[in-house]
Amino acid sequence: NGEWADWSSWTTCSATCDVAYKSSRRDVAVQPSHCGKPAVGLREEYKVCANLEPCNFKQDCQLGAWNHWSECSCSCFGIRERNRVI
Repeated sequence: NGEWADWSSWTTCSATCDVAYKSSRRDVAVQPSHCGKPAVGLREEYKVCANLEPCNFKQDCQLGAWNHWSECSCSCFGIRERNRVI
């Protein structure tokens, strides 16, 4: 029969404010034989991160400066691009 390995450590929370989740997972340690039963139970568990501060949505985003243009992607009808971050 199949058997699970130990649970991994809990991940960090998916966000730092409002509602966030963390997870733990485990892999199959022993695969079942062709006549055996699969490992029973969940592969991954989730739980809510407690006591997070509310997110501050009243702050305006600030756009950074534009980066330099990229090189042309080819010699005919190529594409150049640039980006900036928030």
